[in-house]
Amino acid sequence: MAHMAISFLKIILIASTAAALAAGGAAASPPAPAPMGMPGCHTICGNISVPYPFGMGPARCYWPGFNLTCDNTTTPPRLLLGGEGGILQVQYFSLFESSVLVKRTPGDVKIDRDGNGSIFSGGPDHGTYKIMISDDWSGGGNELVVLGCNVRATLKHGNATVSACSTLCGDDQPPEPMWSVPSRLESSMVCTGLGCCQAAIVAAAAAIGEVRVQLEWFGRNRSADEERMPTRMFVAKEGWFEKKHVSEPLLLQKPSAMGAMGIPVDYGVPVWLSWEVDTNISSSHGHGHVVCDQGTRGGYACRCDIYYEGNPYIPDGCQDIDECEFHPCLDDGVCTNKDGGFDCGCPPGTHGNNSVPGGCTPFVSITQAEGDMCGRKCGDVDVLYPFGIGPSHCYRPGFNLTCDYPSGKLPRLLLDRFGIFQVQEISLPDTTLRVTSSFAVIEANSKNDFGFDFNNYFTSRGDVLYSLSTRNELILSGCNVQATLHGLDNDASIISGCTSFCSESDVSAGRVPIARNKNCYGMGCCQARISEPLDGGMPGMLSLKFADMNNFPDNMSRPPYALIAEEGWFDNRLVSDQQTRALQNKLRFAPKVRIVVDWKVLPSESVGLHDLRDHAKSSSGLNCTMDVAANICKSKHSRCIPAGTNTGYSCQCWEGYQGNPYEPHGCKG
Repeated sequence: MAHMAISFLKIILIASTAAALAAGGAAASPPAPAPMGMPGCHTICGNISVPYPFGMGPARCYWPGFNLTCDNTTTPPRLLLGGEGGILQVQYFSLFESSVLVKRTPGDVKIDRDGNGSIFSGGPDHGTYKIMISDDWSGGGNELVVLGCNVRATLKHGNATVSACSTLCGDDQPPEPMWSVPSRLESSMVCTGLGCCQAAIVAAAAAIGEVRVQLEWFGRNRSADEERMPTRMFVAKEGWFEKKHVSEPLLLQKPSAMGAMGIPVDYGVPVWLSWEVDTNISSSHGHGHVVCDQGTRGGYACRCDIYYEGNPYIPDGCQDIDECEFHPCLDDGVCTNKDGGFDCGCPPGTHGNNSVPGGCTPFVSITQAEGDMCGRKCGDVDVLYPFGIGPSHCYRPGFNLTCDYPSGKLPRLLLDRFGIFQVQEISLPDTTLRVTSSFAVIEANSKNDFGFDFNNYFTSRGDVLYSLSTRNELILSGCNVQATLHGLDNDASIISGCTSFCSESDVSAGRVPIARNKNCYGMGCCQARISEPLDGGMPGMLSLKFADMNNFPDNMSRPPYALIAEEGWFDNRLVSDQQTRALQNKLRFAPKVRIVVDWKVLPSESVGLHDLRDHAKSSSGLNCTMDVAANICKSKHSRCIPAGTNTGYSCQCWEGYQGNPYEPHGCKG
């Protein structure tokens, strides 16, 4: 299989663009988050946020028919659909899909002796909600699940069939309990029609209270059939019954047997409901940038227009997206966000009119403008020696940085000559750089292997030696994929790696599960600590490949991605939402990732130890000799610290002194 590392030519074409992304929103403070609900209304119940048109409390807090109740008698509180006594507990809202995930307790559909019943008996008495079907949403809909012997289940709205399936057992079997129900898959429960059946809900334009249930027994002996497998019926979100820990207890013969095993009988069953509002608010005053589509029942489902996000149901709820967070400007252009879109200006290092051939001219650097003066600030970043910008006397060899300031925009401090990494902070005490990059992210949109080679950007030069800090971590998101970070020169040593798995139902549906909190636990995404390479320096290749090519998910809702980031930066749901927005807007996924880079100083050639690696091979360790200390630590109130057997040196001010130990008189008491 061909290995696809990012080519040097491609780097030249889009490198500066990627660096510019980090500065797209830096010039202005981010807008305040849009309100979730109406003024003066509670929008939190337990750990669930409640967006308008839903609401709790007075009628002004919710759209007619969208009232909820926060039940504070439990810990944590429960959010219930409708008024007090509701049986549908809210689990999750999706404004974009006009859907809500609820948990129905008790879970099975109650039917009378004649086989008739209603799915949501005792539920909301208004027509706000309908059962979601698979075609409503790419993330999945609901299905009918029936347990029993020789019984046919039909969901009907009037004379129209919403869903139906039949389960058989045969009349020649003895009237004994079925202790084993076959499945079409070993890893999950997919009914074969023997003892249980499943069917997608293909039409559900009716309100949830209007969908009726009809059961018909067609065996010769109904009581014997009930003895073999008691009839039970569920309407649940697709994939719920496939989980073995759900299906196996349900296939026990009687609820009393479940109780004997400590399994609660009144468990909850998740169901997706869709909803519509009765007014097209896209033409209403104060609801700008809103698009409403007419639903199947005459109402409207609204969403924010392209390039906007937020809550379309409240005034001014749709706010501009900062496209520069993840949009690639072609031809190395600089992205500038604007209301409802973006502009791509001249590449880094130039300014002018990008729409005219040859209209971008090189910028005048800070030091050129000031003659031989060394610039010690670029934008809002202090440039501390041994780093510097401008003439060679402004920095120690190899520590030169670039201050890129396109006309009219905040200057940006760039680490590498391609503009891939933007420096946000230089720390002398920690000998670290905090950089951001929106390019060092691997996204796998095909079956090929993908990689990013750090050696292309961090080859040591002059007296500087860079290494990837162990304060970073490896992040991988996707289904059945593996990410590996190799040591220097891509040798056999692996300094980090993890594998992310998904259930078979998630893979089949093209879903990537997202945990409710910001961390990863191996299902849908994983995180791993990073070790220091044995030879020091930066790592080699970060690679991503699929763990099982026989089960390649052709219908991925979100392609797998891998990245290196500072510990604590990654927020699973936030980054996944950025990827989803990029896919919806047909943009490249490029989050601004924060990375910590360690740096050390090598002694100058005049000291005779410039080739630090050869020196390390011929000695038991590095020592700060008088020559080395004098060459690196310029303040008389500083000390030289060997960083390891082969990773250079650093300087620290004496205790009681502060400042820059790399400059004469830099440490002050």
